[in-house]
Parts: sequence; C-alpha cells; structure tokens
Amino acid sequence: MIFGFVWALWHLPLFFIPGTYHFGIREINVLYMFNFFISVIPFGFITTWVYVKNNRSMLVSIIFHLFVNFMQEKIAMTQTTKCVETICVTIAAAIIVFTNKDLFFEKRHIGRILES
Repeated sequence: MIFGFVWALWHLPLFFIPGTYHFGIREINVLYMFNFFISVIPFGFITTWVYVKNNRSMLVSIIFHLFVNFMQEKIAMTQTTKCVETICVTIAAAIIVFTNKDLFFEKRHIGRILES
C-alpha cells in the first residue's frame, strides 16, 4: 500500500503541468483525476507482485508499467472505461493478494531484505 501511495504522490505534480496527459484528465473532470489516484493503489499491489515474482527485477516492473500504459493507449480507453478498469484491477489485485498471503502479510523479511 505504501508503494501505491508514493506512486500516486509521484504523479500528483503532473496534474498541474499544462500539456501533460494528467493535466488533461483533470481538465475533463476532477473525478477522473481521483479515479487515477484510486487505480494506482491496486496497480501498486500488482506491480509489487510482478517485481517479487521476477527475482526483484526492476526491469520487469518497468516493462509491466510500459505494457499497461501501451495497452491503455492501443485500445483507446476513455476515462469512463478507465473507471471500469479500476474496478477490474482492484478485483485482480485482491485475488493476487489473497492467493499470495505470505508474500503480502508475512513479516520474516523485515530487516533482512538483502539476506539470501
């Protein structure tokens, strides 16, 4: 969850820079901006899962992010469709979390991340 919040904050300034995709979302409707922030949280869980399941590969996480962005543009998703996507991604994230409880809820790794 922390990653999702940080990721959302990372994008926040873009909503105030004219000419950016994020600024355009805010101009269409502020509710779409909130949808973006909400969607980042479940995407954070999925990205974390992708990262850990691929030997903590940042490259794989970057490619996953690129793939998601590319597919959203390729199928020309509207902002309304992205609201539906948020629901679907939240369900997918919940399934991933509940089928990988040890990954998301165990605490043995705390303070020992670099140990192998």
